[in-house]
Amino acid sequence: KGHPRWHPLQKVLSIIDKLLKRFRGGYVMGEYMSVDESMIKYKGRQVKFIQYMPNKPIKHGIKVFALCCGETGYLYGAWVYCGKDFDDASPAEIVDRLLMQDPDFLTNSAGRTLYSDNYYTCNELMELLFTKYKMFSVGTVSLTKKKSRTSDDFAFHKLSGPAKKKVE
Repeated sequence: KGHPRWHPLQKVLSIIDKLLKRFRGGYVMGEYMSVDESMIKYKGRQVKFIQYMPNKPIKHGIKVFALCCGETGYLYGAWVYCGKDFDDASPAEIVDRLLMQDPDFLTNSAGRTLYSDNYYTCNELMELLFTKYKMFSVGTVSLTKKKSRTSDDFAFHKLSGPAKKKVE
């Protein structure tokens, strides 16, 4: 485990790569794409990179970042998250890894649209998609979160609760 080339998925990584290559060969990606994370249910003790997400239907499991067709939901690319200690990537780096799994994708990616949630939506991702892949991005931006305002100069408007009625 202390070796620099050690990987937590080293025993199954070649199988995962062959499956993803087969998935990409069996389907031509459409114009609309979607990226999100998914959980594979796992309750064992052998895997050390189990994630706990209390707001998800599957609370304990293996976290997988997935690139899918936006129209059919067909899995086109996946990346297993092995924990923060092993690999801590930004949302733009995650999407870049998912897109670069297919070596031919760079030549035929122009004009496509990537849909994402507020975790992936950032200026870094939009610049990467447009400059490197000539793609567009559609996502949710939450300006009330401090994380989304740190590097950008957006006006911050605090959302107030519903107006209280005066009781006379």
